[in-house]
Amino acid sequence: MYLRGKYPFKQNIEIKEMLNQKMNGVVYEEECADIIKYMYNQEDSEILLTKLRKLYTIPQRNMAEL
Repeated sequence: MYLRGKYPFKQNIEIKEMLNQKMNGVVYEEECADIIKYMYNQEDSEILLTKLRKLYTIPQRNMAEL
């Protein structure tokens, strides 16, 4: 749903390929935060993001990649 919302004009095959790349590669911090905020209420998402940041190094997207 995240990828479909972010790229509404991409075809299903392209979305599936992007999903496979994310599942086997890197999920950036802003992507992770967006997904958690979509799935959980504000209080729960803040708790989860705090715990996640303590446990993992979440890569931040380089501005050159945008």
